[in-house]
Amino acid sequence: MPRVRVKKSGGVSVTLPERLAAVLHVEEGGFVDVEEVKDGVLLRPLSLEERRKAALEGIHALQAEVRPSPEMARLSPEEQEDAILAMLEEDDE
Repeated sequence: MPRVRVKKSGGVSVTLPERLAAVLHVEEGGFVDVEEVKDGVLLRPLSLEERRKAALEGIHALQAEVRPSPEMARLSPEEQEDAILAMLEEDDE
């Protein structure tokens, strides 16, 4: 069983041996799911499709929490869009 060195730089990094990374199809900058199990940690490669799905779920969770301000809630959807557009244009100036 190969041993790896754990480094701490902002977070904790684990460097996989090249052979194991190749078997898991994990490249530099790639992602793995990390799950705590009874006797340790399980690493599972995360495919691009799974990353997209997880990101979309995160976006939907955030969207579910967004509520208009009391001022915006009084406006029609069209008026809200116009107000948002005006705010964005102000930010560009």
